[in-house]
Amino acid sequence: MSPLPVAFADLLVVDDAPANLQLLFGMLKDRGYRVRPVPSGRLALQAARARLPDLVLLDVNMPEMNGYEVCREMKEDPALRAVPVIFISALSEPFDKLEAFSAGGVDYITKPFHLDEVRVRIETHLAMRRLQSQLEAQNRELGAANERLLALEAARRVLASAIVHDLKSPLAALLGNTQYLLGSPDVAGETREVLGDMVASANGMHRIVLNLLDVARMEEAELTPERREVRVGELLDRARVTAQLTTRMTGHGLAVEGDLDAVVTVDADLVVRVIENLLDNSLKYAPRSTTIRLSAQVDAAGALELRVEDDGPGVPADQRDRIFERYARLGRDATTHGRDSRGLGLAFCRMAVEAHGGTIVVLDRVPTGAGAVFCARVPG
Repeated sequence: MSPLPVAFADLLVVDDAPANLQLLFGMLKDRGYRVRPVPSGRLALQAARARLPDLVLLDVNMPEMNGYEVCREMKEDPALRAVPVIFISALSEPFDKLEAFSAGGVDYITKPFHLDEVRVRIETHLAMRRLQSQLEAQNRELGAANERLLALEAARRVLASAIVHDLKSPLAALLGNTQYLLGSPDVAGETREVLGDMVASANGMHRIVLNLLDVARMEEAELTPERREVRVGELLDRARVTAQLTTRMTGHGLAVEGDLDAVVTVDADLVVRVIENLLDNSLKYAPRSTTIRLSAQVDAAGALELRVEDDGPGVPADQRDRIFERYARLGRDATTHGRDSRGLGLAFCRMAVEAHGGTIVVLDRVPTGAGAVFCARVPG
C-alpha cells in the first residue's frame, strides 16, 4: 500500500525523556508533520482534547500516568477513540506488547528505534486512518441517500394508495349501473352481451383495485382477517358468479364441487377474492373450451382446502415460489411454459392466505403433468 501524503498531519509525541522528544520532533518535523511534543500523560490528554491529533506516538514508562493508562482513557473518550496510538517503549517482552494492544494501541515500536522504521509505521497508520475516514464518510453519504430513497418510496406508496382508493368509488358506480342495466328485461341480444362484457371487465378492475389496497395494507401489517362463520357453499357461489361473467366471453367451462354445507371460520371477503384471483389466473392461461375445476374441502382440523386446476401451461419447479411475487416475470421455455404473475393477483392470494395462518402452493397436475394446480389451505 502506498502511503498517502503526510503534509500537515498533526502528530502528538508523548515521552518523559527530553532527548527522545527532541529526536522525534526533529525527525518528524523534517518529514513535513506538525509535531506537538508533550512530556507527560496528563498533558497529552489535555493537548489531544484541545486539538484532535491525527496520530499519537506514546511512551509506556512515564511517571504519574503510564502510556497504557493514557491509551485506555483515550479509547473511553468518544472524541479521541478513533485516533491511532503507536507505542514506543524500551519494554520488549511479549507481555508488554499484549498489554499495549489490549489497551487499544495499533502498533508497538521497541527502543532503541530506527528513524526509518518509525517513519514507515507512521505513514502506514496515517494512510489506514485516512482510508477509514473516507470509508466512514462514504457510508454516511450512502446512509443519507438511502434515507432519501426510503422517504421517496414512502411518498410514492402514499400517492399510489390515494389514487387507487379514489378509483374505488367510480368503479363501484360503473359496476353497479352496468349490472342494473343488465338486469333490465328490455335489454336483450347483442346489447346484453356487451353489457355482460362490461360487467366482467369492471369486476376485474375492481378486484385489481382491492388487491392493490389490501397488499399495501398487509405489507404495513394493518390488515387482519375479520373471521366469521360461513358456509363453504356461500364462498364458492360468490366466486363462481364473478368467474362466470368471464367464462361467457372466453368459452371456458367451470366445474365446482366440495363440502358445500360445511362451515368454516374465515374472512369471507378475503377468501372469496382469493378464489376469484385463482380462477382469473387459470382463465387467462387455460386453452379456451377447456374446463377449470374448483374444489373446496374441509379437513379434520376444520381448515378450508382449496384447489383450482386448469389445463394451461404448468409452472417450472424452480419458479413455483416466484410466481407468487408481485409483478414476477418467470424465465420460461416458450414451448412448454407461458404462465407469468404479471400483476398482484397471486401475490394477494399468498398474503391473504398467510394472514389467516395458511399456505398456498402450485403443483403440476397428476398423473398427466399438464396444467397447474393451485392449492391453498386456510385454517378455519
